[in-house]
Amino acid sequence: MFKSFSPISFMRNSSLVRRSLQPISDVVGRAAEALLFLRIVCFATVVPLLLRMRLPIVERILRPKARRGFTDPHRIRRIISFTEIAIDVGMPFIRRSCLVRGTTLYYFLSRAGLEVSLCFGVGQVGAKFAGHCWLVKDGEPYLEKQDPRQMFTAVYRFPNGDGFPAIVEPTEPAFWIVR
Repeated sequence: MFKSFSPISFMRNSSLVRRSLQPISDVVGRAAEALLFLRIVCFATVVPLLLRMRLPIVERILRPKARRGFTDPHRIRRIISFTEIAIDVGMPFIRRSCLVRGTTLYYFLSRAGLEVSLCFGVGQVGAKFAGHCWLVKDGEPYLEKQDPRQMFTAVYRFPNGDGFPAIVEPTEPAFWIVR
């Protein structure tokens, strides 16, 4: 004899519920990740236009309205991975520069609840002055292969902890050469 189907008995068998809902969960998860990647690509595309504005205005635009109370490590890894992929394959629409990378990562990571700052610095590389942009987390450079503080002096950072941008006056005139 066949057993009659009962929603209550179906719900009691959690492995059956998980197996039946897994395909839906996978599709929703993939759609959410695709949407996140698309948002990162779109944002990275407009960063050069955004950075034509004065830095205090840029800081107000990039500052998250409210931080999440928690950080999801999986989401943080996805944001970092998707940003690197977008910059690697996004040519000619996405510029390969520290400004695009740093600004995009700052925008998405700070909204994901990670406490990071965006730092702009100048320094002498060889015989020329150059500029660099990097993230700072817990007072240390974040996601950098080398410590940029060895070559660059920070001249602007946001936020600096109290919500106001930190401005450091350079000792010598300098101009930006974006790497």
